[in-house]
Amino acid sequence: MASAVTGVETTESRVPIDVAKWPRDEEFAIFPVGSKPKRALFCPTDQPSPKLIGGHRYLFKISTGWRLHQHWSEVIAFELAREIGLPCAPCFLAIDSNTGEVGALSEFFYGYADERPSMRLISGADFLRRVIRDFDDDTDKCHTWQNVQLISRVLRQPYRMTWWGQLLTFDALIGNTDRHSENWGLLAAKSDDRWRLQMAPAFDHGTSLAYQVADKDLAKASKPDAIEKFVARGCHHMALVSGTRGHVALCTELARRNRDFRSAVAGVATINEGAVMAVLNSCCGVELPLGECIPERAEYLFQLISARKKALLSGLGK
Repeated sequence: MASAVTGVETTESRVPIDVAKWPRDEEFAIFPVGSKPKRALFCPTDQPSPKLIGGHRYLFKISTGWRLHQHWSEVIAFELAREIGLPCAPCFLAIDSNTGEVGALSEFFYGYADERPSMRLISGADFLRRVIRDFDDDTDKCHTWQNVQLISRVLRQPYRMTWWGQLLTFDALIGNTDRHSENWGLLAAKSDDRWRLQMAPAFDHGTSLAYQVADKDLAKASKPDAIEKFVARGCHHMALVSGTRGHVALCTELARRNRDFRSAVAGVATINEGAVMAVLNSCCGVELPLGECIPERAEYLFQLISARKKALLSGLGK
């Protein structure tokens, strides 16, 4: 197997964005959704980076404790999503130089100054509450493939199989286990007294890419048998009514049932490993107050992604 770490190169795109002086969004100063510490901020209008939008809202998601490496999960996921053509909320490495906090800076994918008509995000959970009488926020037990597709059909979403095929296969590729009903949704805009809906970009990938594996445990976790067991344990938050929710098993079963879904799985699973290497390499050598990406972590992530890619292709009979 090729090695992910072919040399350390820190580019300008990897310089962390310092949000210490960014004004807080007083409406959502402490963002209410999710368990991870986060706060909504506005990018200053005199922002120096071309990848940022002055005056626009961003979410600073802070990495702490056993979740110390989640900023890398978010940033790497965004860059891999671009490689496969999956629309994804832009996400960048960030720090707060006043507090020493490290995190991911996620761009709100609606609410732009030139957005006409204005859009708002409606989560999958909001739709499920409307159609499922006993919807349970705590267990999310109604978050099944069948219920999600019922909503998609009722809302007449075109290319829904392709969109879901890309999203669920991407989750399988990066080992994301947290695509619950609040972590996907539709963008809604009203025009001429009619609501128009479109699937929102993918967002919230902190619970992926082995974020929970500490640096001290990487050597043990990188052994072939440990890689195999780790990949096999991965599962989607969403399930079939039959109970299937394994990362590869769910994608394989849905690919068997639908041609468009199968094509989407194949497209994601053929991601270029050289591109994966380049993304992981660029994470090494970046100076942070804490939570740096050491070469051993980059190598481990490459092995995980390669193993999942192989399993997905095998599930397709390739």
